[in-house]
Amino acid sequence: KPYCLFVGRDADYKCVDELRKMCRMAGLNFFHAKGVPEGVLYSLYTGAAVYATASIWEGYDLPVVEAQSFNVPVVCWDIGRHRKLVKKGCVVPYGNKDLFVARLKQFGAEDKK
Repeated sequence: KPYCLFVGRDADYKCVDELRKMCRMAGLNFFHAKGVPEGVLYSLYTGAAVYATASIWEGYDLPVVEAQSFNVPVVCWDIGRHRKLVKKGCVVPYGNKDLFVARLKQFGAEDKK
């Protein structure tokens, strides 16, 4: 089953529980990588159908850039620098959970092709 990857800590503003729920709604497994060795992290990026973050605050979101460097599409809220950083995937208007889930489904389905 395809999985959605999130890299980062459990801070409240990261909204990890909400992201996990949206991934389940999209039919994707969810993998939260935190504190994993660099080599393992690279393997996780390579195997992911999609990278997603439901964070409501970010500066420069390095995992968004890293995921795309592994050709993994990104789904995230349209906050901070996301609009400028996301070249593969999409930014979703903040709070539109239905569209966020739809985009997760879209990229999960594309991974199966």
